[in-house]
Amino acid sequence: MKKSKLIFLPLLLLGILSSCSNGEGNGSINIVIWEDESNVEMVKVLTDEYITHYKKTYPDAKVPNIIFENQTEKSAIEKMATVSATGNGPDIAAVTHDTIVSGVADKLIAPALFDQALLYRMSEDAINAVTVDETIYGYPITAESVTVLYDKTKINASDLVSFEAFKATGKNLACMMTDDDGGHYTWSLYTDSVLFGAKGNDKNSINIGTPQSVSNVVEFYNKFTDSVNSNSPEMGVSLVVNGTDNVVGLVSSPFILSSMKNALGDKLGIAKLPTINGVEMRPFSGYKSYVVSRYSKNGVIAQDIANYITSYDAQAWRLHSAGYLPACPLDATEDISEMVDSSPEALVFAESLSLSMVMPSISQMANFWRPMNNAASYFWNNKGTLTSNDVKIKLDEVTQTLKG
Repeated sequence: MKKSKLIFLPLLLLGILSSCSNGEGNGSINIVIWEDESNVEMVKVLTDEYITHYKKTYPDAKVPNIIFENQTEKSAIEKMATVSATGNGPDIAAVTHDTIVSGVADKLIAPALFDQALLYRMSEDAINAVTVDETIYGYPITAESVTVLYDKTKINASDLVSFEAFKATGKNLACMMTDDDGGHYTWSLYTDSVLFGAKGNDKNSINIGTPQSVSNVVEFYNKFTDSVNSNSPEMGVSLVVNGTDNVVGLVSSPFILSSMKNALGDKLGIAKLPTINGVEMRPFSGYKSYVVSRYSKNGVIAQDIANYITSYDAQAWRLHSAGYLPACPLDATEDISEMVDSSPEALVFAESLSLSMVMPSISQMANFWRPMNNAASYFWNNKGTLTSNDVKIKLDEVTQTLKG
């Protein structure tokens, strides 16, 4: 079992900090962190701890002033592109891993200074997710995959073992089947499809319309869509709470977990996705990550903070505070291992993660969403009447679009 390992700034960089001490620098060292509003209070505990360690380690250096600004991870890179060059961007930003590649292309984010520390403590999938052209750019925060969150007073775990079992309950699940998120949430059906190779970085390795995937799509859309209510996770929470349209659960990633906990309390259950065709479904998984801006005036300190707040202890704190599954191996430390083993939610998230496919971070992934969302909408609009030939033609169109 690996032991917790916190790596601070190398001694050779101490001079950079010392030059800012005793009034020799250019004013205060302000470090702006863009963080999702729901996480600020939790992360502030980590940054306050960082400042305490910093003062002890560098007693003669000027102390950083950490400022949080609310920003969603999904749109952080897009916003950085509009404000960073003006000096109004962040030093550190929390982002979704699939947006890192565009941040690199636009020269917005710096390579991770503590790449060796990351290689030591993070999982291989987490490292691959934040790597572009063999360079690590992100400090992984948490691993996320898709599960079913449900009301335990209306169905039980055995009802969610398979879609056949769930259909027999006569109940419904909320899941976004069309529009901008249709391609994301229906990807779990594509259990043997090839999307940019085994590691998600081979632009020539694409084949969506594979035999098992075609069979899964036909089976699902012709037999089980009467058990699905096409709605967003946010709307799904309301549907579950009110029992609208007999909806008893929703399909989503962990971002909606706190809302479901607040709404259901002890009635909340969690399960991996039901099987289809006797096959385990394969949802997309993703990683939240911190990145450091190339425009940061205090990039070395920003890198050190990003490294500190993604340490083993920091990931254990996130797991304890919000149920966020760590991006490191789940047996990396005794604390993390014990917390995962004692948490039904973490165990299910971990199981789902093991069955998942990490969303590719290759630049060509930008061309995936429109054709895949269109295919998802087509299948939904033609549910009950799809043939294998219909599905094969549509999925081959997606493959050809990606291959150019």
